[in-house]
Amino acid sequence: MRKRCPLIPTNKKYDSATREKLLQVAPEDLKEALLRSLDYAHKKTLFISLLDCRIDSEELVQEAVARAYGVGTGKFDKLTYRNWDQSKYPLLEDFLKSIIKSLIDHILKE
Repeated sequence: MRKRCPLIPTNKKYDSATREKLLQVAPEDLKEALLRSLDYAHKKTLFISLLDCRIDSEELVQEAVARAYGVGTGKFDKLTYRNWDQSKYPLLEDFLKSIIKSLIDHILKE
């Protein structure tokens, strides 16, 4: 049985079912989703990073994962989260990509 570590206090609107869904993802599927998300972030930020040095593809993926677990605290925003709606984003990869896209859009609006 996998030992569960307690989460940092999260936003009250964070759906704990999202964390349960994430725990159900097989390790090899998680690795694949992270690699594809990093590739996506790198492609999306390749040109933008020349104009704005705050955008780093690895940091975007890290922040996306933190937000998926309800503890996003990176340099992009205060404590924040994203709930996983599997009817809209059936794959973890799609969920992470949507968070990354949102982060990039937010930075560009600044």
